[in-house]
Amino acid sequence: QKLIISNPNGMLYDGASFMTTGDVELTTQALGATFTDKNINITGLNQATNGEITIQNSDFSIGGNFTLTAPTIKAIKSAIKSKGNSFFSINFK
Repeated sequence: QKLIISNPNGMLYDGASFMTTGDVELTTQALGATFTDKNINITGLNQATNGEITIQNSDFSIGGNFTLTAPTIKAIKSAIKSKGNSFFSINFK
């Protein structure tokens, strides 16, 4: 399972709390998706990004891999945890 949240204008999580068992990717890339025969094809990965990601006063607990992609990423008074053999990746693009 993979949750991808994309917003080219940027993202603000203030007082947010969520827990997942799968992978999560937050990106400011403009992504597109098509569904064919129950499969998803995501386009737009590895593009330039515009908006910033700000995570403040929040608690994220990710059961899989956690990836952030944006030109500016801020984490203020927040807990971001990745469990098990997963990884946490920050990409500045």
